Amino acid sequence: MPLIEPEQESRMWQAQQVWLLQGEVGAQASLPRMLQRFGCRVHLSRLAEPQTASPACDLILLDAPPDGEGVLAMLQMLAVLCPQPHRMVLQATSGFPSEAACLQAGAQRVWPKPLDMATLESVLTLPYAPLPLANETAATPVSPMQQAIEQQVLQLGVPLQLVQEAARLLLAQLPERLAALQLSVRERDYIVTQQRAHSLKGALGNFIAVSPYEPCRQIDLLTKAKGDWPAIEAHLAILLQDYPVFADTLTQMLDALPSSPVGAG
Repeated sequence: MPLIEPEQESRMWQAQQVWLLQGEVGAQASLPRMLQRFGCRVHLSRLAEPQTASPACDLILLDAPPDGEGVLAMLQMLAVLCPQPHRMVLQATSGFPSEAACLQAGAQRVWPKPLDMATLESVLTLPYAPLPLANETAATPVSPMQQAIEQQVLQLGVPLQLVQEAARLLLAQLPERLAALQLSVRERDYIVTQQRAHSLKGALGNFIAVSPYEPCRQIDLLTKAKGDWPAIEAHLAILLQDYPVFADTLTQMLDALPSSPVGAG
């Protein structure tokens, strides 16, 4: 990911490391330069691109597209990539996704855009907790599965019982839902396939760190755009290939979690 060095002039405050993820459509093009004016070093990424590692940063800005496509999934992914309490600030343009949904998915603040310099200064100078940079301390290795559980239960405020119930329900429904998806693909039914893929994508998104979310998302996008069936079938094959490993991982997760207290909830 490209790194934009800060301008040396007009350092109005102590510089921060900012990770800016921008959508392909509707991005505020002036944001990188505005951040530079505040002495920030800016790591630029595309919102639609899968992220496998986080740069050293103490603030993450999501510059969302007008329709909010991919924002909630990215927030959940960032919650796993950034186990330290990095603050995720979403730039919402038209209320999609809703502020409540963004906060539930891991955003600490939701700000309307375009941002002017005064508002951006407020974003950058909020009382965020100091964060250790990468390699500052020796961390105990944590598996993606453990990270997904911890982030949902702790950072996102999702009760443990709900995580367990969602996992059990998904395990029980997956064979039938995958069979139904296969059938609608065989029948070349764009509408039904897109509905089923979209619904399954939402369920898999709850466990995005370990689930075959991406091929399901691609099926959703391709059927929505009435794309080529061979491409749809290719992503379906990946989804079916990854399913046994995911089901096994989810089973292990349930076995590793403590039992919910009687009457909890």
